[in-house]
Amino acid sequence: MGPLRDDLGWALRAISIAFQERAGAAVVDIPSGPRGYLVLLAISGDETPSQLQLAQTLGLDKTRMTYLIDDLEAAGLVTRAPDPADRRARLTSLTPDGRRTLAKAKEAITAVEDDLLGGVAEPAREAFRSGLAGVALGVVDSGR
Repeated sequence: MGPLRDDLGWALRAISIAFQERAGAAVVDIPSGPRGYLVLLAISGDETPSQLQLAQTLGLDKTRMTYLIDDLEAAGLVTRAPDPADRRARLTSLTPDGRRTLAKAKEAITAVEDDLLGGVAEPAREAFRSGLAGVALGVVDSGR
């Protein structure tokens, strides 16, 4: 290990690669796999985000987001409607099948996370998740 042990970039990369491989297999039934899962998760809350808001939040090109939503809509997982406040914008929401698919995928992702963090005690896991989420929110809020 040597100097790598204390390098944030190395640690993030190692974790990211392991998570992406395992998570990809866990959400293979969702169009666009992990990206599709993140879209479903992002629109599962109380707010109804626009496609542009989703693209910005997830760090995706807005054209790519359109294609991704097209695929999720074709699969019957999401719907789109014009935003009453801005008819140029499209609001996205989950269908009942989208909610069921997301619930199943969340279970699979939780199992992946539990496996990946298996060597870490629960209090440290929660601190890790919370700290990492805080950093991610700071990055997204600052526009990357």
